Amino acid sequence: MNSSDLIVPQTVENGILRTKKTKDFAIENHCVELINSPVARLNQRKENEMGKYYYGNPDNSGAWEQTASVFAGHDSVNSEKTSSLALVQFWKPRNWKPRKKLVAQLVLECGVTTDELLADDSSLCFEYPVSVNKDSGGEGKPSMTDLMIITKQHVIAIEAKWTECGNPYPLIGKWKQNGKCQNDDEGNREKVLKGWMKYIEDLGYSINREKIDEIAYQFLHRIASSCYVAKHEGCEPQVVYHLFYHNTKSHDDVMRFANKLKNQYEKLFDGEKRVPLCIIETAVEVFLPQGMEEIAKRNKKRLNDIFVWMQKNDVYRFENVKAIYVAQ
Repeated sequence: MNSSDLIVPQTVENGILRTKKTKDFAIENHCVELINSPVARLNQRKENEMGKYYYGNPDNSGAWEQTASVFAGHDSVNSEKTSSLALVQFWKPRNWKPRKKLVAQLVLECGVTTDELLADDSSLCFEYPVSVNKDSGGEGKPSMTDLMIITKQHVIAIEAKWTECGNPYPLIGKWKQNGKCQNDDEGNREKVLKGWMKYIEDLGYSINREKIDEIAYQFLHRIASSCYVAKHEGCEPQVVYHLFYHNTKSHDDVMRFANKLKNQYEKLFDGEKRVPLCIIETAVEVFLPQGMEEIAKRNKKRLNDIFVWMQKNDVYRFENVKAIYVAQ
């Protein structure tokens, strides 16, 4: 890809990516619109041409429908605004139009290529587990990444948020006091923390340990997970936060969450080398099946049925997919 074909980031101000327009792209409200460039090959892809889909580590599945069925049986859904629901439909093969915009953002801003993302041998692993580093001597639950995309060149850890944006996760300083590991003593939590940091440092990144207590615990182990998998796959790590919103209030929550994430990211690394981070926002409109809302009110467990329903019908409509922060 020729560098003259790209929208080149200039600065990041108040959490908003500032870019300049080049000959092959038009930009309005910081949203990339494909016109005529090498990335335009995205327009030529068939809706079902992607890699294989998995729940957890790659196994013998590989089809999106099978993955959605596993979610229906395993995932706990509290409302129709659960981020895992939106994320799974977003990556549905025939839901190509909005996903194309996210892929374009990754291609344009994050050094990922179109061909690797759309390759048949790429893996899209939902709820990808990475265990606590046993070498640290700590014990705890594995880090579960919402979606881990594994290509020959990159490991892209995607974390989805929706209503969670209004309820920030605890910072490490608080987590060390009140965190819930399998062995709930302060010494164990310190060991677990060192293990996550070692995953990051093993790839040559330096952590600002003086600021570590000011970082959200989940943010740290999400970055650590991408580094761990990247090391084992022999490729580069990348972290993407995909933030959904459905009205003005939830969009305000998204912007506050994104700014906190940006500030923590800038504190985390000690040096110029950093794991690339991209924050994407997306507007969502919900279309529950007729009667589903009433059924869900009587029995919350039935909300998992949405994963079954979306195999044949769309529950969400996605608009305004755009990057609001990119850092490399």
